[in-house]
Amino acid sequence: GDRALALTALIEGTASVLMVRYAAERFGAEELLAGVAASAFQDTGDLPPFLTAQLVWPYTAGEAFVGRLLRVGGDEWRLVDAAMRFRPPESTEQILHPGKYLRLEEPRRVSLRGPLRALGDGWRPLVRSTFGEWQTQKLLARAGGTGSARAAAGWGGDSYALLGRGDERALVMRWVWDTPRDEAEFAEALRALVDDGLPESTDAVIAREAGVVTLVLTRD
Repeated sequence: GDRALALTALIEGTASVLMVRYAAERFGAEELLAGVAASAFQDTGDLPPFLTAQLVWPYTAGEAFVGRLLRVGGDEWRLVDAAMRFRPPESTEQILHPGKYLRLEEPRRVSLRGPLRALGDGWRPLVRSTFGEWQTQKLLARAGGTGSARAAAGWGGDSYALLGRGDERALVMRWVWDTPRDEAEFAEALRALVDDGLPESTDAVIAREAGVVTLVLTRD
């Protein structure tokens, strides 16, 4: 889930900052370069690109997030310690935009009751969670690449559910957005994703209502 990914970013980001500081104090430039070169070209095997990115992101984005907390805290660890002990980040949005974490801007709750009821009877939930801004970026990247981060910015919260009914599967996803402009930009990118092609026998419905965008995918 999104909250777990955000917590992982805080933990791994803290470790990355400490690693960089330790290495800068203990190793010379040639040793550091050799270490970076050795790790940069490791083979990830058959791991899908999305999972590779998900494994790397907590280290890179987490380091930037922790670095921001350190700068705000005068290069002392008080804010980082407080985040670890009392107030961990609630979303990848807060990791991507540390100012939202510092302003206590939390994700909004999103109900799936309406679209789940519209699916009809017989469906049982298999997975329910939150997708988050970072994974939304990666979803949209399939439809055109560089604009995905911009289209996912303004994320206000989401919820999704994967359901089963016999051999049928349905995925219901619902996002809320900070402004009408954010909602319109995301809806356009989501439509491009759907129009770009879905797996065979998959039906897609996109609905927009009062700042909420709903995607329902069904597959026999």
